[in-house]
Amino acid sequence: MNRIVIKTRNAEKRGFTLVELLVVIAIIGILIGLLLPAVQAAREAARRMQCTNNLKQWGIALHNYHDTNGTFPASQSWVYGTFGGQFGEVAWTYNWSATFKIFPFMEQGQRYTEIFDRRPYVWEGGSIDAMKGAIPTILCPSDGNSSEPGLNGGGRTNYVACNGDGIDANQLRDEEVGGDHWKISQRGIFTPGKFKKMSSIVDGTSNTIAASETVTNPMTGNGFLGIKGGVYPVRPWSASSCLNDARDPSNPNQMRQASTNSWRGHWFGDGRPVNGGFNTVLPPNSPSCSNGSGDGCWCLASASSNHSGGVNAVMADGSVRFISDTIETNVTGQDNRTDGNEPVAGPVSGKSPYGLWGALGTPCGGETTSSI
Repeated sequence: MNRIVIKTRNAEKRGFTLVELLVVIAIIGILIGLLLPAVQAAREAARRMQCTNNLKQWGIALHNYHDTNGTFPASQSWVYGTFGGQFGEVAWTYNWSATFKIFPFMEQGQRYTEIFDRRPYVWEGGSIDAMKGAIPTILCPSDGNSSEPGLNGGGRTNYVACNGDGIDANQLRDEEVGGDHWKISQRGIFTPGKFKKMSSIVDGTSNTIAASETVTNPMTGNGFLGIKGGVYPVRPWSASSCLNDARDPSNPNQMRQASTNSWRGHWFGDGRPVNGGFNTVLPPNSPSCSNGSGDGCWCLASASSNHSGGVNAVMADGSVRFISDTIETNVTGQDNRTDGNEPVAGPVSGKSPYGLWGALGTPCGGETTSSI
């Protein structure tokens, strides 16, 4: 019997050509390029959600404070007296922030007690450990500087109380200023030495901002660049003057270097506007200006964040909303009037001249606008 032999030829083996390899690499690069922004956006969305939750806790604590004490805390609270102990006999006072005053209602009662148990101190010298250390619930994870020690090692905060639309001597109590000056600085829910009640918010708690965000500035030693964390060392006669003075004279489209003594958000216990407050005058993420950091200075402090397009804000009813950078402010309108020999930035009473943003910062301006 004849055998039939069938011969087969093995398939030819070969590798990728250079062109094919380059095409594969290009496709992988495109996929990575598409994936990374999505991952970054997802991470920022998570950070923004955490920030929103933190502000909700701030609002809940504020309501619990009001239920317990019958009022809101002041933007700056003082305690006077002579105290003994290891620090000797000293007279003591401090500008306690609204954030610090609600600590017992946001699971920070121990920290609050530790600080008050050691009241006689000079905090500017950084002499009390209880004022140091990060507290996650008052920090926004989108701010890369917030977990770092602040000035003199202080614990930072990204959440600042709304001081309204008045910037005239807005770090002083009424008895220290008198006349229309203090009336202008009393327009927000939180003002120096004033403990206001829920009933004072006649414009509606859902239409009035209680607190928002600030970016804390870095400790560079060479000043603080950019418009978010820095404070420009000029007297803000008006919103327009702050914007103009913050611009670089050699390049009007850029902001110049801010003040080297700016410490915005560096001490959670300090309620002075330059550190722990903001005004509804310039829109979110605008420059902040002040002619000093101590008591009695003029300060136009703007809300700011690293969230894209705006800031989170907790309303007086405890809800949290996102406020866009493009919110209507009318800063080119009536932002400068005359009171005696000095221009005064802000009205004494009535509707805010700063549009919707100003209306949201005033609890009793009589504005009817309620949409954001």
